[in-house]
Amino acid sequence: TKTKKKKNPMEAPLLKKTASSGVHYELTEREKAHLLWVVYPTNFIIFFTVSQMGPYYEPVAKNHYGLSSFQIGLIMGSHSFFSVLGCVCASRLRKLAPPRRLMITLLSLNALASFGFATLNWLEDTVTFAVLSVLMKSVQGFVCGSSESLVLGLLPNFFEGQELTKRVGVNQAMTGVGLISGPMLGGILNTFGYFWNFFSAAFFSCIHLAIMIKYFPTVPVSTPSTHSRFVYLKSTRAVFAAFAVFFAMFATTTPNYFLSSYYQGRFSIEPYQIGFIFGLNSLVSATFNAFAQGKVAHYPNKWVLPLVGLTLRGLACQLYTPASFLPQSGWFSPAAFSLGGLGSALCIVPSFLIMLQEGINLTGEARGVVSPVVSSTLTIALYSGIGFAALFGYFIDEFGYHTAYSGQGIFMCIYAAIWAFVLFSMQNKEDKKTLESEVKMA
Repeated sequence: TKTKKKKNPMEAPLLKKTASSGVHYELTEREKAHLLWVVYPTNFIIFFTVSQMGPYYEPVAKNHYGLSSFQIGLIMGSHSFFSVLGCVCASRLRKLAPPRRLMITLLSLNALASFGFATLNWLEDTVTFAVLSVLMKSVQGFVCGSSESLVLGLLPNFFEGQELTKRVGVNQAMTGVGLISGPMLGGILNTFGYFWNFFSAAFFSCIHLAIMIKYFPTVPVSTPSTHSRFVYLKSTRAVFAAFAVFFAMFATTTPNYFLSSYYQGRFSIEPYQIGFIFGLNSLVSATFNAFAQGKVAHYPNKWVLPLVGLTLRGLACQLYTPASFLPQSGWFSPAAFSLGGLGSALCIVPSFLIMLQEGINLTGEARGVVSPVVSSTLTIALYSGIGFAALFGYFIDEFGYHTAYSGQGIFMCIYAAIWAFVLFSMQNKEDKKTLESEVKMA
């Protein structure tokens, strides 16, 4: 008699070939559930760590260690460079080690970087503080870029069609929750001291790390079907969409990096109040994405929405630091961040769809597995925008807060106006050609 061989839970899942999507992994329903409940909180913790740092690092660096806005911008910009590097290296990393090992390593680095930031306040030397800040921020950036690409490249191996869309949507929602809760919860913890603000992120990372070690299923090294590939933008609208994301992220991050000490000194706003104000940007953006994403997907002229979004972001920049003829009140701040969040939502989601429909060129088995590819393109645009924080910090040092933010807002409105002229001209030409072709057909 033949005995049935028992399945070893540590063995790698079997591979199966499907005609529609290339190579997929076969996991049991229980293993899929474990994977999702391990992957979803990972994005939340990583983006919580990044977002809760912005409003509270700047006052300490400027007031206790005497760093200028330009130097703080350089430190924050190191996050940008290593995020892009991590995004580009993600597909290579997946060839070297299985996803389980990679994600455990990245989450461990995130915990170490958070704990490192928590202990920086005990240093007395300014140079040591700045150098270690660059090191920790670089680690955070690499973890942020590579983990996002790895997760979005991992999900298509186990899910297809509508289920894949749903899983990717939930994963992105967890990112939004992390961005919203980071400044708000960080503001509350900051009232007890700088240490607790960052130690909380390290604590959450360690707890989730233990869960990940126990429940993350064993998956083989990546398959060729979901590797990130180099993509190009093949239409004028797609180029506009990429730059819209770039400028939207640039205008989103600069208030988080530089306005905390300004609000504390000008309006006597407490740290927890600053956290709630900064969190409005992500809250409004996430709410719009949740309720209007379906309508945006079916909107025929999607390129109009980023134009409106850039204009709203430009108006928000005028309200971050109210002009002298306006009432000098801190109540302009919630309005500015809410308006900015709506502008970011109108820029990023429609730009994603524009690049997906017109600008992303996929070949071979990768066609249809668009999430990791589009994510890579968007990540590069997003974090390149963050990289210009140092330049903006220089303008704050030289010309002051109001001049710097007003100039940023005016530039974005002019940029939107130029693109509006170009895109409307293109649309008129396309409509004219369509009409001529219909007349010839008739």
